[in-house]
Order: sequence, then structure tokens, then C-alpha cells
Amino acid sequence: MTAITAFLIVTLIFGIGDVIALKTKGLISSFVFTILVFVIMGGTLHIFPENMIEIAGLSNILVTYGMALTFVNIGCNLKFEELIKEWKTIVVVIIGMAGVILFGFTLGQAIFGREHALSAIGTICGGFGSTVLTSELANVAGRSDIAIFVTVMMTFQNLIGAPIASVCLNREANRFIKNGGMELTGSTADSQGEDGKRKRSIRIFPPAPVWMQTPMMYFTKIAFIGFLGECFGKLTGLNTTVCYLLFGFLAAGIGFLERGSLKKSGSENLVLLGSYAYLLVNYLTLPIEEFLMMLFPVFGLLISGAVIVSAFAAIAGKFLKWSPFSSIAVGVSCLLGYPLTYGLASEAVNSNIIGKNYTEEQVMRLQNHLIPKMVIGGVVSVSIVSVIIASFIGPMIFA
Repeated sequence: MTAITAFLIVTLIFGIGDVIALKTKGLISSFVFTILVFVIMGGTLHIFPENMIEIAGLSNILVTYGMALTFVNIGCNLKFEELIKEWKTIVVVIIGMAGVILFGFTLGQAIFGREHALSAIGTICGGFGSTVLTSELANVAGRSDIAIFVTVMMTFQNLIGAPIASVCLNREANRFIKNGGMELTGSTADSQGEDGKRKRSIRIFPPAPVWMQTPMMYFTKIAFIGFLGECFGKLTGLNTTVCYLLFGFLAAGIGFLERGSLKKSGSENLVLLGSYAYLLVNYLTLPIEEFLMMLFPVFGLLISGAVIVSAFAAIAGKFLKWSPFSSIAVGVSCLLGYPLTYGLASEAVNSNIIGKNYTEEQVMRLQNHLIPKMVIGGVVSVSIVSVIIASFIGPMIFA
């Protein structure tokens, strides 16, 4: 098999998976289709060679520079003002994830075994970033079975989290409307103006001149921030991935990096493809029988994690005077991530305003009640906290 043939096969499989995810509105992850194809055509029928990802030239993207570029980019897309405004959301999310950590170190180990329970914590609390980190640690330790396990968990997260979030968001939207939340007490524009006045900028660098707004310059600046993050990690002993996130966040805050820099460099999709391929490389050697045997602990831990997150989030929400529906929906945002968090919240809004004569301002009040909570909840859990959790718990698994 030649390099271009392998590359074509891999991209075709991922492309079909993307179409399936789009048609099912994210309920069926593209990873589900891709994993099944790899397991059947690779590990079971042996039609795909075991080193197909390597032949396609995708196996080293993540482990060389892809990790730095990905997490610097995630960090630079975070906005400090939004995080501060939704502080209650952050509290609910963190307490929900604390429940998962407690479960993983206690009852989870007793039921599913130490390695499965601990490796699942980061993935239940987040998604791609924490799964990549745990998977890499597992592969380095020679435990490809754990790398496969956490990737399968990530694949089926949406199937568990989406129904819970959808029901709760619809119930919360209905409660909000019945309790008079749609009644206008002041100008939306005024409230937005007040929010604008409260924002504070720490920007140091002026906007980049036109001659610096080229793909290669965007690429160079991301790589430079990744380099600084790596150096800081080595000097302080902090996890390098966390340093990438932190430095990306700070670089965007002071204006050195533009938000969405990886996309503007034109390299985002290639880096993502390399990252996805790295996560799924072990499935080319996994027989379908072993894959099916793995589903019991995967769904057992995901369902248990969803129950624990919901319970802890509901308790936290009660103290913050939130409804249980809002609290649980925000809590399980860690099982969803963006854009599914946005999509489910928007769907709840639309289903509760159809056929009713609400004004644009009233609809906006409902949108502002649901969407920011879900989006920020997913960003905080998936992009920040879960990565930090995985960076600390990961080394414990194989100690």
C-alpha cells in the first residue's frame, strides 16, 4: 500500500463518519463509524495493514508538534470575560467532576478495576484533550489496551450525555417560561451595554498588521507559544499540556495570538486528522470479539459517571439556587463538548418557542439563559479541567 492510497482510505473513512455525525446531529459520533471500520477491516479481516496510519504519514503528527499546536489553540480560544460571567456554571461543572473523581477512586475501582476506573476519569470529565493525554501515557507504558479503552469511551460519550442534557434543557426552558423569565424588565441592549462596561482588557500587543496576517505567521506564533509552554513546563515540572493551555490563554489575552489562529494558518484540519488517527491506530489490530467485550466496562463507567455527575451537579445547583434541570444539563456538558452543547441548547430554545408569538427580545432572554451555561460548561470541563485531571491521574494509573 502506497502513502497516498493509505491517506485516501483514512480520509475517506473519516469523511463518511463526519457525514453520519452531521445527519444524526452529533448523536452518533464519527468515531463510532471509524472505529467499527478499523476493527472489522483491520483487526478482524486484516484487509487494512496494521501500519496503515504510519504509511499515510499521520502517526507522528500528534506526538511531535501536534500536541503543542492543538492545546495552545484551545487555550487561545478561551475568553476570560465569559469565564468570569458564568462563575456559577464553573462551580457546578467542577463539583460534578469532583464526584466522578471520588467515584473513580472508590466504588469505580471496586466494580470495574483500578486501571479502567482511573483511566476513565479524565474521559468522563472531558473528551478529546484528556483522552489524547491518557492514550499517549498508556501507549508509552505499553498498555495499548487502555489507550483503546479510553478512546472507545470518548466515542460513546454523546450517546449517554445527549439524551440527559436534552430532556433537562427542555424542562428548564419550560420552567423558565412558566416562571415569567420571558417577560422583559429592561432593554436587552442596555444589559449588554452594562456587560460591555464591566469587561476589562489586558491586551498589550496591538492588532497584527496586514502583512503579518499570513498562514505561516499564524503558524509561527502558535509554534512560538508552544515552545515557551514547553520550556516553562521543563523549568517548573508542571505538565506540559497544561502549560500549552495556559500559555495559549495568556497569549490571546495580551493580544499576541489571534483567536482561531490554527484555523487561520490553514493547518487545523490536518492536525485534527493526525490527532484522530493517532487515537484510533490501535483499532487496526483489535479483533471485533475483544472490542465487544470492552463495551460492558465502557458503558458501565459512562452510565455511572453520568449518574454521579448529575447528582453532584444537582446538589451544587441547589446551593446556588439553580433548578435541578439546569444543574444536571450543565453537569453532563462534560460528556458532550462544543458544538453539541450549543446545538442541544438551541434545540431546546426552538422547541419551546415554535407556534408562540414571542418577540425577538424574549427569545433572546431564553437563549441567554440556556446557551451560555452549556457552552461555558463544555469548554471548562472538556478543554481545561479534564486535561488537568488527566495530567495528574494519568501517571498514577501505570505507577
